[in-house]
Amino acid sequence: MLVLSRKTSEQIFIPELNITITVVKIGNSRVQLGIQAPQDVEITRPDANRPHRSDAHASDRGAARAEPETSSALLFLA
Repeated sequence: MLVLSRKTSEQIFIPELNITITVVKIGNSRVQLGIQAPQDVEITRPDANRPHRSDAHASDRGAARAEPETSSALLFLA
C-alpha cells in the first residue's frame, strides 16, 4: 500500500486510469475527497454495500459534473 500525505486542495493522479483524487476538506476525524474519473470507471466504497458511481446517485450526493469533453464526473465521498 502506498501512503501519501496531502493538504487541502492537493491532488493525487493515477495516469494509467486517468483518475485524479483531490483532498477537498480535512476535519477533526474525517477527510473529504473528490474523485475525478472516466465514466467507465466504477468507484465504490468498501464500507458501503452499493456503488456510488451512478449519475443519479452522484447527483444526490452533491457531485459536480466535469466538463463534457473530459467524459468524467467529480464524486465526493464523505
